[in-house]
Amino acid sequence: MSGAAKLVTLRSALALALLAALASPAPGGAAPPGRLPGLVRGLSDASYFNSPDPAVRALGLQRTRQAAGRFVRIQLSWSYVTRKASTPELARDPGWDGYEFDYVDRIVREAVAAGLEPLVVVKNAPAQFEAPRRWRFAPRGTWAPSPAAYGDFAVAVARRYSGEWPDRRHPGATLPRVRYWQAWNEPNHPAYLQPQWIAQDGRWLPYSPTHYRRMLVAFDAGIHAWQPDAVVLTAGTAPIGEADGVGRMPPVRFWQSFFCLGRPPALSPSPCPSPARFDVFAHHPFSVGDPDRARRPPDDASIADLHRLLRILHAAERTGRAGGAVPHPVWVTELNWDSRPPDPKGLPAALQRRWIARALYRMSAEGVQAVFWHFITDPPDPRHPAGLWHDDDPRGRAFGRPKPALAAFRFPFVAIRGTEARVRVWGLLPGPGATRAAIDRRVHRRWRRVGSVAVSAAGVLEGELAVRGSAVLRARAGFTVSPAWRVGPG
Repeated sequence: MSGAAKLVTLRSALALALLAALASPAPGGAAPPGRLPGLVRGLSDASYFNSPDPAVRALGLQRTRQAAGRFVRIQLSWSYVTRKASTPELARDPGWDGYEFDYVDRIVREAVAAGLEPLVVVKNAPAQFEAPRRWRFAPRGTWAPSPAAYGDFAVAVARRYSGEWPDRRHPGATLPRVRYWQAWNEPNHPAYLQPQWIAQDGRWLPYSPTHYRRMLVAFDAGIHAWQPDAVVLTAGTAPIGEADGVGRMPPVRFWQSFFCLGRPPALSPSPCPSPARFDVFAHHPFSVGDPDRARRPPDDASIADLHRLLRILHAAERTGRAGGAVPHPVWVTELNWDSRPPDPKGLPAALQRRWIARALYRMSAEGVQAVFWHFITDPPDPRHPAGLWHDDDPRGRAFGRPKPALAAFRFPFVAIRGTEARVRVWGLLPGPGATRAAIDRRVHRRWRRVGSVAVSAAGVLEGELAVRGSAVLRARAGFTVSPAWRVGPG
C-alpha cells in the first residue's frame, strides 16, 4: 500500500471512530440508530460535492469545516451511475461493469479523509426502472420507480461502501465506509416523485406516500442486509403543498397517508401493508418568514410547525407503523433563507443572523439532532441566493467572502427573557473542548462579562443569568465569539 493510501485509510478509520463515539449511547441505555448528542451540523450542495473539479470539492469540504459542519450531504444519482440494463443479480453487484461509481468514490474518499461524515442521498431512477405509461411532463427518474430495483441498488451501494470493498484507484486499500444513507428526496414534491395523486371514484387520492413507503422498505432492507448498523433516513419532505390533486402534497397529508393514519386533521389508524422501516425521520422545514411563525395551512410544516409531524411520527411509533415502538431521531436535511443582497426580497443580514440562531434553538428544543444548510454559495438560480458565502464574482471581488449568516450557523446564540431580572441563554459552540462559556454584555460600546454557563460535551451552552433591562449579549469561549443578540426589557 502506498503512503498516500495508508494516510487516507488511517484518516478514514479515525473519522469513523470519532463519529461512532459521538453517536454511541450513554452507559446504561441503548440509543436508537442515528441518535447524536446535541445538535450536529452539516452542509448540502451538489455543485461542490459532486463537482468533477478536485479544487471545487476541496473548497466545499474546507467550507464545511469552517461552518462547524461534521456531515456532508452527497447526491448519488442512481440513473447516472447505472449505464446499461441489468438483471437483479447484476444490480446487486457493486463491481458490475454497468455501474460507474467513480464520482461517488472520489467525494467519499475526500470527505472521510477530511474528517467529515458522508450522508449519501440515493435518488433519480434509471428509465428502465420507471413504471410504464410515464406522463410526458414528469421529470426523468421520478415516475413510480420500482421498489424492488431500488432495493437491489441499495444492496450494491451498501456493499461498495461497507469499508471492505477494494479501492481500485488505490491498490491494497479499501473504499471508506458510508454509514448514513437517505432514501430519495422530497417524495411529496412532483419534481422528485410522480405521480403524487391518482383519481378514483371522482376524487383525488394520495399515491406517492404508499409508493414511497414500498421504496423505503426495500431500500432499508438492502442497506441493512450488508450493514446491519447503518443508519437509513427517510427522504426529507418539502414543507408546503397544494390542494388535493394539485402539485405538491402537504407534508402532514403525506406522512399521515404514509403511516396509514388517515386524512388530517384526525389520526385514524387503518390496515397498513408493509409497515415502514427506517432509522431517522427527516424533513425540510424551509420558512420564508419568521421561524417562530406557524404556517396558516394546517397541513404544512415549517420550523414552527415541526410538532405537527412529530405528532404523526409518535402515533406511528405507538401503533407499530414505524418499525416498532423505538423512538426515531429527527434530522433536518435542508434549511436556508435567501439573503439581501443580492435578493431584494431576501433577509437583511442582521435579521437573517437572528432567524438562523432562533431556528437552530427551536429545532434543538424540539429534539432535532442534525441540521444541514442547503447551499454553500448562492446557486446559479438568481432567485434563490441562500448560500453561506456570496456567489463567486467572476471579477474576483467577492471570491470566498462569507455572508454574516455564516457566523450565526457556525456559532448560534440566543437569549430569552424569563423574568424582569433573569435571562435564559442557549448556544452551540463551533467545536468541542470548552466546559464553560462566558456571557458578555455590551455597555457603552465595550463588552463586560456578566457571568458564565456550562457547556455540554456536545458543545451546547445553556443556563440562566441575572440581566435586567434591554441588553445586547454575546457568548464567548476562549477567542471564539458568537454574534450578538438583543433581548428586550420585559
